[in-house]
Amino acid sequence: MAIVFLLQILGTAEHHHELHAKTPHCVSCTLHAQPHAAPPPTTLAPVTSAWALVHALVHAQPTGPVPAAPPFLLPPAQGPPAFLQT
Repeated sequence: MAIVFLLQILGTAEHHHELHAKTPHCVSCTLHAQPHAAPPPTTLAPVTSAWALVHALVHAQPTGPVPAAPPFLLPPAQGPPAFLQT
């Protein structure tokens, strides 16, 4: 799947028409005509590790022992059938 994706990406960069003719059927020309995204208005302030630790401890969910699975959910034992002599 990655090889097919790579071939599609490489195919979008190839022109099959005159470079001065901008056609709506050319993927490269269509992608090039899209406006670029503006940079974010402000930069994010770094979070201190102490604040991140406090936040993680406050919002931590209590855990308990894992309940045993009901027997009907357990798969049968992997071994030879009971009627075979081992």
